[in-house]
Amino acid sequence: MTKRVYWMMGMYFRAFPRPDEFWPRESITIARIMFKERRSGHGRALIEMLVNLAPEFGYKFLTIESTNKNAAAFARRMGFTPFDKERHWIGSIPDIQRALTTRSEICADRHKDLPPSI
Repeated sequence: MTKRVYWMMGMYFRAFPRPDEFWPRESITIARIMFKERRSGHGRALIEMLVNLAPEFGYKFLTIESTNKNAAAFARRMGFTPFDKERHWIGSIPDIQRALTTRSEICADRHKDLPPSI
């Protein structure tokens, strides 16, 4: 049995921004996130969890602030749209769900001819 452990080095979220901020009111903002292990699926798992929970609590958007090159590439793959010269990213819950589904289908198609693992 495999147990997935998320080794986080730091995480900071904001919900329901103030009306004078540039994000939509119904958004969850990922202001800072850092995992010890990179490119291991932790970020995607976090986005999937947030997308699944968001509608239940009235959120319509996920946003990512102050991205670096790697975070911007991740945001693009996850269905987010750039804002402020790709410094910040925003995605509606349906757009992100579509991107996650499409990426899952691509991965499944890419691996369909591989023998099953033992």
